Amino acid sequence: MARQVVRMNQAQVANYLPTYEQLFEPIKQVMKDFSAGEIDQPPRTRLGLPGNAAFLTMPAYIPSRDVLGVKNVSSIPQNADRNLPTHISTIQLFNTYGQLLCDIEGDDITGMRTAVASVVATRYLANPSSTTLAVVGAGVQAVTHIDAMLATQLPLRLINICNRTEERARKLVDYMKGKYPNCEFRYQPTVREAVENADIICTVTSSREPVLSLADVKPGVHLNVVGAAGSKEREVADDLMKFERLKIVADSYKGVYAEAGDVVQTGAKVYCELGELVGGDKTLSWDADNITLFKNNGLACLDVVTTHMVYLKYLKQNPGL
Repeated sequence: MARQVVRMNQAQVANYLPTYEQLFEPIKQVMKDFSAGEIDQPPRTRLGLPGNAAFLTMPAYIPSRDVLGVKNVSSIPQNADRNLPTHISTIQLFNTYGQLLCDIEGDDITGMRTAVASVVATRYLANPSSTTLAVVGAGVQAVTHIDAMLATQLPLRLINICNRTEERARKLVDYMKGKYPNCEFRYQPTVREAVENADIICTVTSSREPVLSLADVKPGVHLNVVGAAGSKEREVADDLMKFERLKIVADSYKGVYAEAGDVVQTGAKVYCELGELVGGDKTLSWDADNITLFKNNGLACLDVVTTHMVYLKYLKQNPGL
């Protein structure tokens, strides 16, 4: 007998989300399985829209969970000026008989899974003694990245925030000060002032032009480059992308080489996938003279595993459906 299809809007999804701590190990495992070829995930389909906007379809099948799913996401940079989310998504899960299990709004899931992937990369690539984080951008991904970094017990004491719109950056600083009184938050008027002494940098912008250059950062820094997911978008300047001591780690070779503008436009070479580090197939230790960069372009399998956790929690709390 087929179950009733679970449908949830964003407000309802919030009641069943895992914590960042609960999501950390499943995200690690799925990234490991993806790099080992144990997950079926074709390249996402991208439909170009006016104004550098796009509509993307992202399917994945996770055999270990006996579930498949697809995320449809609209990426609309102009929404930032409309006080709307720049990314709007829905996620559907199916069982292996092809039956629809759930159909839910996926914005919170996207934010969480992206941030946790960055945390996994940070754990493997950053200086273990890192205390200063810089966040370039002040949107949803800025919020989830700060939340995830602090929730997973990174020893951060200072977080700098900058954004092209000062008002949004100051608003985020004030919000975070109230949420995390034991961590210092500072607004910085320029990217260089925000990042020059940072141990970890997260770029979470919708920029088409580079916002970060080699002269801005110090040796030994780790970068989580989250924006610029399209081939015509950039967050990192040529001199940094071509720096001889830069080590680039991708969530997916195929995805990054096909879609990540920072890589596509510079011909930069990816050292390995993050899942290969998790699985032990590749190694990369922190080095005070190197710079590491995790290109977090987005994996559909991370949406599926996170949505599956939401779905299972819903069933547990609503038996008999």
